[in-house]
Amino acid sequence: MTAHRSLIVFDLDGTLIDSLADIAGAMNEMLRARGLAERSLEEMRSCVGEGAWVAVDRATSGRFSGDHKQLDALVGEYLKIYRRRGSPSSAPYAGITDALAEFSRQRRDGSLAIAILTNKPHEIALDAVAKHLGKFTFDGLEGVRPCTPRKPDATGLLRLMKKCGAAPGTTVMVGDTRVDIETGKAAGAGTIGCAWGFRPAEEMRSAGADEIAQTPSELPSLCRSVLLKPTTGT
Repeated sequence: MTAHRSLIVFDLDGTLIDSLADIAGAMNEMLRARGLAERSLEEMRSCVGEGAWVAVDRATSGRFSGDHKQLDALVGEYLKIYRRRGSPSSAPYAGITDALAEFSRQRRDGSLAIAILTNKPHEIALDAVAKHLGKFTFDGLEGVRPCTPRKPDATGLLRLMKKCGAAPGTTVMVGDTRVDIETGKAAGAGTIGCAWGFRPAEEMRSAGADEIAQTPSELPSLCRSVLLKPTTGT
């Protein structure tokens, strides 16, 4: 029987880093330039999590849903602004660096890998991780690009499993939205919802999360617990 490494895959925004203010700032700059209504931070919570295209569609109240060319243009403007502004207000959530330090200690013997799967565009995700989590080494990172469709498509998660030598039954997807839980389940992996992120815990619970972490300090023990549970993965 082939031994597989354990793999913990984290969502980025709303799970590892609190980036909501920077996302909202860039979105509102784009909306102002177009003469459209701006969105509050709380309103933006319900817009994010499924990629830039969906976020812009929601932020504009679906006004351009039937005009993909126009919506694509707005997405391009938003991402251009986001890149220009950078992420000055973003930072790891309280307790995340301690949790990642614990996972980093566990991976030293090669039995554990840690990775990131995000609906941010790939290059923007690389920059964000380097800026805000640069002290940590990740075994893989997948953002949205032509070869990696956005979650809940499981392509990126399955690619990370292959790269890291993990199997569905030795993988846990950790995230703060229904989409993250659906992605993990689509790949046959274990799932943990994060109650401190952009969405309420009930959203992840109703999506079937194996566990809900109330604080980042709970992640190492919950990941061990989920990895010990029988799964339907092969």
